[in-house]
Amino acid sequence: MKRTINAIIDTDLCNDVDDAFALAYVLSTPEINLELVSLAPFSANFKRLSLKDAMIDAELEAKRIFMKFDKKDFSIIKRGSTDFLPAEGGLSSPASEEIIRIAKKNKHTTFIAIAPLTNLASALLKEPKIAKKLDVVFLGTQHIFNDKFTDFNYSKDKRAFEIVAKSGVNFTIIPSSSVKQIVTSIYEARAHLCVNKVGRYLYQTLKNSQFLIPSRGIKIVQDLAPIAYLLHKEWFKEKVLPVNEILKEQPKVSQEQMIKYVYETNCRTEIWLDFVSKIEALDLASKTHIFFISDTHFSSKRKLNFTLTPFDSVEQMDYELVKRWNGVVGKNDTVYHMGDFGDYNFVKKLNGKIVLIMGNYEERDAGKDVELFRQKLLSLGFKNVVKGGIELNSPLLKKSVYLTHKPTNCKKGRINLFGHIHELSPIKKAGFNVCCNYNNFAPFSEKEINHYITFLEHGDKDVFMQ
Repeated sequence: MKRTINAIIDTDLCNDVDDAFALAYVLSTPEINLELVSLAPFSANFKRLSLKDAMIDAELEAKRIFMKFDKKDFSIIKRGSTDFLPAEGGLSSPASEEIIRIAKKNKHTTFIAIAPLTNLASALLKEPKIAKKLDVVFLGTQHIFNDKFTDFNYSKDKRAFEIVAKSGVNFTIIPSSSVKQIVTSIYEARAHLCVNKVGRYLYQTLKNSQFLIPSRGIKIVQDLAPIAYLLHKEWFKEKVLPVNEILKEQPKVSQEQMIKYVYETNCRTEIWLDFVSKIEALDLASKTHIFFISDTHFSSKRKLNFTLTPFDSVEQMDYELVKRWNGVVGKNDTVYHMGDFGDYNFVKKLNGKIVLIMGNYEERDAGKDVELFRQKLLSLGFKNVVKGGIELNSPLLKKSVYLTHKPTNCKKGRINLFGHIHELSPIKKAGFNVCCNYNNFAPFSEKEINHYITFLEHGDKDVFMQ
């Protein structure tokens, strides 16, 4: 049985996307008892925020992540100092006060630091005795044997680092240079994380990161390292060094005071897979979502000939269809496919529970024995196969919708969602075309459909309807 780790994570959320990954890693690890999210000060030119505004930004991000985990109690999220340490004294904040309270309460507390050490240093200045009860794992310093440290977490508050190093805490340093190989990509994250609302949120956070632009979709996620270190020390190589050697000076510190220094890990894949496996294992009471699409025509050369199909080959089209589908649809979501699916074996590659409304191609393939055809598709993995149409009452759409392959007349007050038409006619009277061509070859969400229904109800009929 693994021991429970009473932990504090000190983070500058919103400074970089891997802080969100690290917080999610902690929240998804059962053996970590997270007692405090301590928000550290940060300033970055790309944000163009004051330290105070950055703290507000970080608090909102922490709350958003908590909500994805179905955590509605935000009381353990505490704001830290809105500045770095001055030349003398400390800076009191809700976070530093809570660090002191938790350290006094517990026999041992692990402090996971993926930000400047301002909050912890302030707590130690006020209550030095808590040092003996703290295990600190700090991701910082570029490389301790360089003459000058250039790492963000160290250089933004050098005094805080020195205070913590000299305090007597059980201190482990993980230099960023030793964990730079812990990377992911927008493509890997999309393939591995889009399994639930937490993973999808992390993927979207990564996707929207400005840091992906110069790196062509590759992102270092080094903030995962301290959590992985706590869980799997065997993945890391470390040395024990005197504090004086770390600080490169002659401070008034006992020569017996030592610091652990992680100099290498060759377990990038193991760290990433451990993180992903914990996200996948989350048992979230998440609301499932409904999506709509039609006319994917998987593996059909004929599909390439349509005006709005931009792909150069069937292989490229199939690859993009699967990638864009799985980028928005979770494994437990429901997708209503309004016919002309294409190669039915592709159901095995797609996220979600797929309800197929037979289109003209399915009716052709079924021939006279629709039930035999239906059973064949169910055995491949479709949730249901229906000939004709389906009436669906969706609270989000606030309308009764009738799902068919071809556009059809509906009774008053009901909206028809249909496919079949591949050319420029997405909106018709009392209906909307969900052909994949009109949504960048991805399924439409209920929210997107609701947006278009607004056009149907309030738009200029001469402009929006045919």
